Amino acid sequence: MMVKGVLEPTVEAGGWILKSEEGTYLLLGIAEYRTKEWFREGARLRVWGKESPDTVTTYMQGMPFSVSRMEPRED
Repeated sequence: MMVKGVLEPTVEAGGWILKSEEGTYLLLGIAEYRTKEWFREGARLRVWGKESPDTVTTYMQGMPFSVSRMEPRED
């Protein structure tokens, strides 16, 4: 599935969420993207992956979402 939204840090240090019209997603598996120049709070992104509701995390925000790809969006 593909979700469009805005990148925001989680309340707990170290996590990132995507806020979209569909909901809030806790982004998992994003280490390779953290060094990209566009990876920053407020970035408008397109993110591909799948919901992972059975994944246990230490973060208390959003539906866990296993990311397969993400990129900035222009619109």
